[in-house]
Amino acid sequence: DEVDSKVDEANKQADKNLQDAKDAAKEEVKQNPNLSDEEKDAINTGIDESKTLDEVDSKVDEANKQGDKNLEDAKEEAKKEVDANENLSKEEKDEIKKEIDDAKTTDEVDSKVDDANKQGDQNLEDAKEEAKQEIDKNPNLSDKEKEEIKKEIDDKTSTDDVEKEVDDANKQGDKNLEDAKDEAKQEIDKNPNLSDKEKEEIKKEIDDKTSTDDVEKEVDDANKQGDKNLEDAKDEAKQEIDKNPNLSDKEKEEIKKEIDDKTSTDEVDKKVEEIKPIDPTDPTDPKEPVEPTDPTDPKEPVDPTDPKEPVEPTDPKKPVNPDGSNDDLNPKKPVAPKNPADSKETANPTTPKDDLAETKRKVKDQLEQLVGLDNQTKDALMKQIDAANSNEEIYAILNQARKALPNTGVASSHLLEALGMLMLSLGLFMPFRRKKNGK
Repeated sequence: DEVDSKVDEANKQADKNLQDAKDAAKEEVKQNPNLSDEEKDAINTGIDESKTLDEVDSKVDEANKQGDKNLEDAKEEAKKEVDANENLSKEEKDEIKKEIDDAKTTDEVDSKVDDANKQGDQNLEDAKEEAKQEIDKNPNLSDKEKEEIKKEIDDKTSTDDVEKEVDDANKQGDKNLEDAKDEAKQEIDKNPNLSDKEKEEIKKEIDDKTSTDDVEKEVDDANKQGDKNLEDAKDEAKQEIDKNPNLSDKEKEEIKKEIDDKTSTDEVDKKVEEIKPIDPTDPTDPKEPVEPTDPTDPKEPVDPTDPKEPVEPTDPKKPVNPDGSNDDLNPKKPVAPKNPADSKETANPTTPKDDLAETKRKVKDQLEQLVGLDNQTKDALMKQIDAANSNEEIYAILNQARKALPNTGVASSHLLEALGMLMLSLGLFMPFRRKKNGK
């Protein structure tokens, strides 16, 4: 009985030892941070089924090994995730992976990964803010372009994409600048009020600009210079008009109004050239050669019926006017035709009004024969002749016709001679000045 009793006590002690071992084993498994709840439940079941202390110890060893493996697997996955994060720098990644290697639990590993992701998100936001600030500072992007680019930046998910968007924006800005320079230089070339020298200097300035605003300012300054050139040309032109002795005050005012309406210096110069004064009383004007006015000069044609035939020298004592008088040629005195039979005129005296009408007819007939004038110019001269109220006005129209003749050497000389004969026949002769080349 005692022996049996001892055996019973031994068995009870063994059962108690086994149960204590199981309880201790399950507590150790519970405390293992690298085992999942599912893993812990499975291990505990194995411990409960163990029949010996060795089996229990074996289950605990297996649990610890599984925890260690879980930790290493977690570290490897964590480092891969960190490497894949586009928003972390290489230096940041290396630092985080060292911290992961030092972690003792999977929870620590997970925490390191969370911190890394937060750092990447912060880096992305910082990159976006810096990028948008850089876009706002770009002087060669329009406000509309900036807003569109900043929206694109907000949609990016990596710092690399953000940087690429900024690079594309800078390229667009550079293109905008080049386009602005090209358009600006074209505008400068089209400005009629800038000299070639001014245009070249301004275009060089444009090439040196680094922003579209600077380019626009250069164009504005150029346009202001062109406007100033135009105003200066107008002022000089009006001063020249005021000095013209052959224009009435009314004519001067009308011409100056026309000058004020001009939009280019070329138009102003052309207007001045049209009414450039010629002094018919000054045959010694050194600026241009004057045709000889001596009717005895064999070079001076006097016969309007035969412009090709040279004039024979005449006796200074004899009358030189077609009407038989020996008076000086008077541009205000109408002259009767040499042969009334060849003319539509009658021998009867006419009123001044009739004389003016006949003068207009003769002038228009002769102008029709001048091959050196185009039809448009002839028509304009005809209308002026119709509106003329005196022989003096007809003189001015003839002077205008002279200026309209082309400067083509011999042909021009013949045209001038024909026009001179016409004026002799009308008693309106005055010295003619040849046109200068380029005038």
